[in-house]
Amino acid sequence: MTKWVLLPTGLIGAMVLAVVLVNHWLNWRKRGIVEAGARIGLTAPAEGEKLIVPLVPLIDRPRRKYPVILAGTINGYSGWFFDLFVGTGENWNLQSAVLLRDPDVGMPRFQLRTPQWSQMNQRIRGDSVGLPGREHEMRRLKLTSDDPDWALNTFSRASSGFLKKVQQGRWTIEGLDHDLVIYRWGMRVPAGRLKAYVEQAADLGAEMLSLCGQVRGLRV
Repeated sequence: MTKWVLLPTGLIGAMVLAVVLVNHWLNWRKRGIVEAGARIGLTAPAEGEKLIVPLVPLIDRPRRKYPVILAGTINGYSGWFFDLFVGTGENWNLQSAVLLRDPDVGMPRFQLRTPQWSQMNQRIRGDSVGLPGREHEMRRLKLTSDDPDWALNTFSRASSGFLKKVQQGRWTIEGLDHDLVIYRWGMRVPAGRLKAYVEQAADLGAEMLSLCGQVRGLRV
């Protein structure tokens, strides 16, 4: 009888210890990210202030939490850096991402990504969109959208350099309404690399928002 009592007790103790260690690591990471963010003009939101997020594929999942949120002006846009934690059964991940907002731009939901073997759990939404005449440039990229005509008109105008940067950097860009979310799938950015990550994501985001502005008249 004693063995049967000790076994579950030991498992519970191990689970409690794991939770304590994870929370300690998250708090340590948050302190480092907040300090690094302050050096590039990003600060934690005020008490009670909420981050309004677009339901792009990365975010549109149950049981999501934001262990870290930093806000500020990024490349001239209202911007945020955040860590997104999603845990559902065995499928969970902690993902760093950058959000840019431009109230003058409207977008249907879309996703441009570089498919990788590690992206088996990455959510995909919308219809697949091809770019006629640019198959070679898109051979390692995957474009989907709720509005294929908008996506075709928009990304047909994208420069070869832009598509190359997305592919080589293994970036994913997702958009909806006025917001873009840019991230590298599975990337938990160390504090020492926060500045470079935000700057690279913001450069891609600025070019993407510029493309969206060029086809503004096509979006009702």
